[in-house]
Amino acid sequence: VSGNGMLWTEEPDPQALPKGPAMRRSPAGSTAPAGLQGSLSEAWAIWATADSILWRGPPKGRDTHGLQFKLHQSWTADLELQAEGVTGGDTPLTLTAAGSVSADVGARFPQYAEYTDNVPRATAADNRRRRWVPGVDVAAVVRHQLAISVLNEDGEPVDAMGVQLTGVLDDCFEYSGPLGAALCREGVEIHLWAPTAQRVSLLRYASAVGDDVAETIPMAEEAGVWSAKGPVAWAGSYYQYQVEVYCPWTLRVERSISTDPYSRSLSANGGRTQIASLDEAALKPKGWDALGHSKPALEAFTDITLYELHIRDFSALDDSLPEAARGTYSAFCDPAASGVRHLQGLAAAGLSHVHLLPSYDFGSVDERKDTWRDPEGDLGAMDCAGREQQAAVGAIQNCDGFNW
Repeated sequence: VSGNGMLWTEEPDPQALPKGPAMRRSPAGSTAPAGLQGSLSEAWAIWATADSILWRGPPKGRDTHGLQFKLHQSWTADLELQAEGVTGGDTPLTLTAAGSVSADVGARFPQYAEYTDNVPRATAADNRRRRWVPGVDVAAVVRHQLAISVLNEDGEPVDAMGVQLTGVLDDCFEYSGPLGAALCREGVEIHLWAPTAQRVSLLRYASAVGDDVAETIPMAEEAGVWSAKGPVAWAGSYYQYQVEVYCPWTLRVERSISTDPYSRSLSANGGRTQIASLDEAALKPKGWDALGHSKPALEAFTDITLYELHIRDFSALDDSLPEAARGTYSAFCDPAASGVRHLQGLAAAGLSHVHLLPSYDFGSVDERKDTWRDPEGDLGAMDCAGREQQAAVGAIQNCDGFNW
């Protein structure tokens, strides 16, 4: 769209195009009937900025003279590609071909940089302030299923495609405010950047486990950011987002439940986000605030002698520790533990830095230790040249505490 216009690019090389959405099986009604070109499952149209939609080019064997372009939208995702063209949804918006890609769009999308645009455009500052161009309410439209249809001068359909939104989301929904859960004296504020969502609710839980939702709070949206506020008493409790959003992979409006992508604390296996502040004294190890002042000075990076250390493996089999401490952070706190004495010896020999890994949630291991299993039998007594060891380890390889 340029104002309310359309830009096109040359017919692409199929080998150079992303294969993501097109790799899945296309739902019924998404592909063109015999004699037509196009597919709603394939997002060939790129909504690059608030006033620029890039089209893949005219169908082979056709020029652009007399072609008509329409932007279809459906809140309920009922668009289909039929013999008469794209059906369903609201009344489509008619677009006007505007020529080649402009220099500013080409700068953001280098694959189109060699083209020019000779159609007046709204300024970027104006787009950010108003978040729409004449005839297109961007904030509302991006929440719909979208499709572009192309018709000839007689109104007959010749092409259709889905629409990619990455560019226009960056152009119209720039946000630099807080995200995730933040605690303050007045209470708790939770913010989520989700401009394509149709509805977002906060599911709050009193604890990390259990199916009972303490409360469901509808979140309010402004400029693509969804927000909820609560009392200080929320601190320490858990939450998830329930999001209703159009999914271009299924061509349906889906309801998903997710943790917060800006979580600062999570329950086991990342199941729920915890409302927590990293400034809380209860969450800081002893001496945490003074840690930055107690570290030895480093004059040059070339002075670093680095030791990579796996947190679990450091103490998983350390008999000098209580069983509950093995494979955990607390294993580093016992100066009498074998591993700690080993590190002290390395430090005396010149070791300067330890790299801890992995220090985050990872999906290949269940973080609940009571679910872990060990190989059956005595691995040390098995023939190392045989297959018994491999079979014993392989039988539980997805159920132990090892992550590779």
